[in-house]
Amino acid sequence: MVGKDIATREANMGEQFAMTLAGRRYTGKEGREQAAKELNGVILSLSADAEAKCRARIAGFDIMTRTTPDREVTACLRGIAAYTFHHNFENPLGTIMSIERTLRGFEAIHGRLESEIARDQKELAEYRMQSEKPFEYEEQLKQLLVKQAQLNAELDLGKDDKQAVTAESEGGAAKAVEGLVAVLDGLIGGKPKSTKEQAHDKPQAAGNCRASTNSSPYLARNYRTTNPTSSKSMIAW
Repeated sequence: MVGKDIATREANMGEQFAMTLAGRRYTGKEGREQAAKELNGVILSLSADAEAKCRARIAGFDIMTRTTPDREVTACLRGIAAYTFHHNFENPLGTIMSIERTLRGFEAIHGRLESEIARDQKELAEYRMQSEKPFEYEEQLKQLLVKQAQLNAELDLGKDDKQAVTAESEGGAAKAVEGLVAVLDGLIGGKPKSTKEQAHDKPQAAGNCRASTNSSPYLARNYRTTNPTSSKSMIAW
């Protein structure tokens, strides 16, 4: 694109200044100064126009301006590609100088783009070459994936075993508590109660448990305490 615009510039740009504005052609030094004032006046008068429009022509390129929603006027030279330049309302000749500098800068733009294209093509070739190579650690990766699957299976089995052991432990503990209660009832009440009899017993608060009349005198002496403020005796449970 830029190469074709360079050819357009070379075919239309002479040694002296030339610009066409509003159907009038401005040439030479005096024409350059007058064209600068006229161009700035046109841009200012149409500064509210949001649509990009051609205001003039120079060296085979359209001089385009438009106003952004922020009320900022932007300007460019349009050929096959578009090239921005700076307008200067305070110095009309500054606008013309920016246009001329932009026209002379096509070669630099073309060179920069060529360098970027060459770099991108080189990187693309390297990426393609890397993508065609086999993965260096592919065999190790497969072995690790197999090992991971084995570990996952073992962890699931260990989880089930742990749950089973926990259930067995809880059942054994419950049976041990039942046996201890039976032994204590036998010591205090006379004889151990069967499981069926224990199921019909109602639990009592520890402070309300009294010594049975059938209790051993030895146990009564060792478990009985006397409340100093009361004549009642209670089992220290």
